[in-house]
Amino acid sequence: MPEHADQTDINIGDIAGVVDNVLPDEKVYFLSERNLRTRDYKHLRRWQIVGVNRNGNMAFWTRDLGPAVQFRTPEVRIVSLWEHSFAEVLDMAERQRTYDDSIQEFMRNAKGESTLIKDFLEQLERDKKVLRRQSVFGPKVRSQRNG
Repeated sequence: MPEHADQTDINIGDIAGVVDNVLPDEKVYFLSERNLRTRDYKHLRRWQIVGVNRNGNMAFWTRDLGPAVQFRTPEVRIVSLWEHSFAEVLDMAERQRTYDDSIQEFMRNAKGESTLIKDFLEQLERDKKVLRRQSVFGPKVRSQRNG
């Protein structure tokens, strides 16, 4: 457990085996950063949980990253499947957690400008008219062709 943890923090050890130290070059199965409630359900904190192999069994290394309100990015999940080392997945998580806000702003702007749904609905309407063999000659005149 982290040195600054108090009795209200969640003890992940209640769920599964917990390890105190992990070597930087040790292979890991996954890393997850989750917002979890404290035992008294009053506070939400961000926990970093890393799955490692201990004698053929999954064990967890945990670290309390602080109050969840301090994090503007969503929860982080990295599946390593024993391919990446402990140091590598910690670095990946740090980059995901602190990546440039301009990327997030670009994605919000692009989402607002998207006409994908409108264009899709218009294409569906055009396809229906083709299937019905309907011709349009202005706003008021429509003609059904024989087919």
